Amino acid sequence: MTIARSLPLRPLLCAVVLTTSAMLPFPLTAQTAEPPPPAAAPRAEVEQSGKPKKPAAEAPQQQPGPFSPDLIAAPAPTTTEAKEEALGERGAMRSALLVRLLGGQTTISLDALPDTPPDMVDPLRLDEVVAFAMKNNFEVKAARAKTDAADWDVVAAYGAYVPAITWSRSSGKERSRPASYSVNDVRVQDSGHHRRDRLFTLRQPIIDLTLISDILLRHKNQSAAEIDQLSTRERVALQTVGAFYKMIMARLSMRFAQDYKSQLDKLTELMGRRVEGGGAPQSDLDRIKTRTVSAQSAIIESRSEFSSAMDEFHRLTGITPLQLQVPASLVPTPPASRDDAMAKAMAANPDYLLSLKQADVQDMESAKSYSRLLPKVNFELTDSRSWNAGGAGLGTSTAGGGDEIFPYQNERRAMVTTSWALNAVDIPAGLASQAKAREATFRSMDTRNRIEESVRISYNALNAAQGRVVVLEQAIDSNAKVVAAFEEQYLNASRPLFDLLDAYERNYTARLDLTRLLIAEAQAGYQLRRQMGELVPALKESEPRANPTGSE
Repeated sequence: MTIARSLPLRPLLCAVVLTTSAMLPFPLTAQTAEPPPPAAAPRAEVEQSGKPKKPAAEAPQQQPGPFSPDLIAAPAPTTTEAKEEALGERGAMRSALLVRLLGGQTTISLDALPDTPPDMVDPLRLDEVVAFAMKNNFEVKAARAKTDAADWDVVAAYGAYVPAITWSRSSGKERSRPASYSVNDVRVQDSGHHRRDRLFTLRQPIIDLTLISDILLRHKNQSAAEIDQLSTRERVALQTVGAFYKMIMARLSMRFAQDYKSQLDKLTELMGRRVEGGGAPQSDLDRIKTRTVSAQSAIIESRSEFSSAMDEFHRLTGITPLQLQVPASLVPTPPASRDDAMAKAMAANPDYLLSLKQADVQDMESAKSYSRLLPKVNFELTDSRSWNAGGAGLGTSTAGGGDEIFPYQNERRAMVTTSWALNAVDIPAGLASQAKAREATFRSMDTRNRIEESVRISYNALNAAQGRVVVLEQAIDSNAKVVAAFEEQYLNASRPLFDLLDAYERNYTARLDLTRLLIAEAQAGYQLRRQMGELVPALKESEPRANPTGSE
């Protein structure tokens, strides 16, 4: 009792707890709380551990990109040249990050579908893929044919002002009452005979506002067809870019799901031995198999997405590749500000320019309808010859009145003719064309609003991706370290199965989310440049240098 009173109670309890914890094979807090993930190692340690190195041009993770809406949180470049340089490096940095997710490989091998064998063995770059689409796509060919038709329509409109020559010859039976000849000085009252006529006419329009309106209308249609062809080419090019990145996304999703399933298969084998030995319950093995089924489902889904993307790619380009090369610049260089993007879109967007031109076409249609109400002045030169008109080649040469009748009759006329036609069609047609012009104007305004909305959406997507990429990249690094640590702890019986399964799933999800974000950022960048009417320069930026060739 004396000794018990002399020793403090709290230090005694602490000593007992420490002694007990030292005897146990796992920490006392392992079943109740998960220790925080280890701190991110320095980049030098990560590179020495066997992971692929990042390029030196990659920006530090703590700095927001040039598209950060909060300019106070991220120091902006001090000069315009520095800002443009930072924007230009963004695509190369994203490409390097995607190559890192591929394990350092710059080409992606594609599974050949059984019904569509590959016809291109070499890795295809993004600009090469779009070039095949511009060459083989039927929609592009149709737009080109439409432009050719508009060109010939212009030629035909000018041809209406060229002198028109008409030559005709007729031969057949004629019945005249009375006839043009006499028999025994008596006019024949009813004669059926053969007649031949020849007519040559030259007609030259002098004043015809309908023809002038038609010429102006055809020119506007020609301009609209050229803009429509450009719009079609850029739309097909953007769809081809989307199909290109869809195939990359599907292949990476399939690879990540296969890696996830491989981890679960190894864990299933290990857990199966433990269950057979009585060291683990059957429920743990069932839990692993449930995750394995989910991983297998993800593989099947990614294969279906890849097959759909391949079909779309073949429809757009007419080819089936075996390999794709990661672009050297994943994201095209965006403009310095949203206002610049909006100004360029309003000046060069083919859809908006086409809507404006269609409004002009309808205005000219209205003018053409009203021009039909005006008189027309033509010059006509006529040369005609008739034989046996009225039976003049029969009977006597006089018709009873002393006038001599000849079997042939020749006429030549040079006359200026004026014609004026009024009807109940031209005025309603002009009013209808005016209504269509108002419709085209309103559609043009709607197109402008849609383009502004699309520019804002694409720009906001690029801003959001700038910050999320850094966060997801850090999450991948942390999850990889957590998985390695949890695997070792699980083998030492100091980490529960649920924690390891959760770490596997988080690692798989983080890699998948980062890939989706990179692809979405690239598509948003090309969508923005397409709205600005600069898709072709953006495609040229995708390969500023030759990529080294690897294999998956």
